Amino acid sequence: MKRTLVHSILFAVLVCLSGFPLMAQNHGGEPGANPGTGPQPGMGQPRPGEPMGRQPGMEPPVRGRIGTNTIPHRTMMHKKSPAELLAQNTRLSHKLRTLLPAGENVTDAASGFKNLGKFVAALHVSHNLNIPFTQLKGKVTSGDSLGKAVRTLNPSLSKKEVKSQVKKAKHQAKADIKASHK
Repeated sequence: MKRTLVHSILFAVLVCLSGFPLMAQNHGGEPGANPGTGPQPGMGQPRPGEPMGRQPGMEPPVRGRIGTNTIPHRTMMHKKSPAELLAQNTRLSHKLRTLLPAGENVTDAASGFKNLGKFVAALHVSHNLNIPFTQLKGKVTSGDSLGKAVRTLNPSLSKKEVKSQVKKAKHQAKADIKASHK
């Protein structure tokens, strides 16, 4: 009786341990990762005669929420520039035109900024503190933070005032962008 119980437990442990590496290789349900099978043709492997290497749509899955791997790969998405977004959003373009110096084009002013929020915040800081926008843009697009650029261009402001003005401009930018989508 003891021998049968020991054999049963040993068998159960061996079954569990032998299946573990196969299940661990499944990587959350990737195609072609069925336990006990090798790579499947058409499942990320090139067909005979096709070139080796990455093919469009064959990027590795990007994990988002637990249990999903269907999020498109970041390189496949096109991120629009602030100038492109402003060309589409005429309501926001008209609002921002009032903050620019006379004769300045909104889409030209937005060129060089990484995202729309940073551009709109810089525009508000420039307008609120009467700092020339072209100088502020030059500092921010060359890598300075908005706060550092303001401190450089207006050294009479304390760090606390600069921080407050940058925060105010970011709130104004967020409100402008949100209002333009209504």
